[in-house]
Amino acid sequence: SRLLGNIQSFLKIFKIFPALENTTSEKGSITNTSTSFGTNSVFQFVESEFQGEFDYFICDDRDKEWADHIGINDSKISFYHSKSKNSLFSASDFQDVVGQAQKNFGNLTPTNGQLKWKEGVWQTIYRGNTQIVKLRKGTDVPSAITKWKETLQNPNLKREVNVVVDFISKRGLKERLTRLRNGENFQEKNEVVQILWFISSLISSSQELGIESYICCKP
Repeated sequence: SRLLGNIQSFLKIFKIFPALENTTSEKGSITNTSTSFGTNSVFQFVESEFQGEFDYFICDDRDKEWADHIGINDSKISFYHSKSKNSLFSASDFQDVVGQAQKNFGNLTPTNGQLKWKEGVWQTIYRGNTQIVKLRKGTDVPSAITKWKETLQNPNLKREVNVVVDFISKRGLKERLTRLRNGENFQEKNEVVQILWFISSLISSSQELGIESYICCKP
């Protein structure tokens, strides 16, 4: 009841992107000659939408990943956790991606030993059977590691986590939360209740650790 009484503030964690209305898969069709992720994939959206903000942008999907993508610049380290789904308001899929985000909060400030291990991972090719390099932007991986270490020393360091999903619409969620608050019954009621709790947990844990968290979704 407390959460539903403050829907407007609650929804400020959401960022809308019309391009997510056109994504159809997480990574798209990839072959052994691919140098980038497939058209209309969430991974391709993340790279085209966000990597311009950073000096280094890394694909960390698979291999005990910290995030699907990582961005590093002088003052900010950002994680991107992506999920694509055909159906709307899938609570189980939302739980998966939010859980992944929360599990990796600590890796925003890794030890030197952790970064050393990742250095070798990031110099490989994605999945080993494509031409997609894991360093998506930047000069080289050792320089990315150096930049990360320097950024951690910034007294105004901003740590940011972005959950990117194409199966939730902010407008649709607001409408359903309003119906939930009004005691109405509707098809996705149970799913929306679960999503509400997952978002509340994400906000709470982010505030506790001083991390800015956002959910990037459809309008």
